[in-house]
Amino acid sequence: MIIQSEDWDIIDAGSESKWLVQLNAELSQTHPLYRRATKALARCYARDDVLYRLEDGKCAIVHLTYSRDNVDGWPRFVMFEKPEDAQKYIADKN
Repeated sequence: MIIQSEDWDIIDAGSESKWLVQLNAELSQTHPLYRRATKALARCYARDDVLYRLEDGKCAIVHLTYSRDNVDGWPRFVMFEKPEDAQKYIADKN
């Protein structure tokens, strides 16, 4: 995956598990992404957003809160049918 934005960096294999652990710590059992993320792909340092690949091949950009006590609906996310849609979204936002 190629991310064309100076705010985003690809997550390397050595730190990928860190971002999966962080996401899972923030999600309640009722959150739509609960136990669906399989891979952390990229991170936006400017907005605390992480792009994840989901078990069904879709992608989601999740705005991490760094809190375990999130209210319903948090962390917020944007869902994409395929990785290319996420790439376009990121390019258009910058």
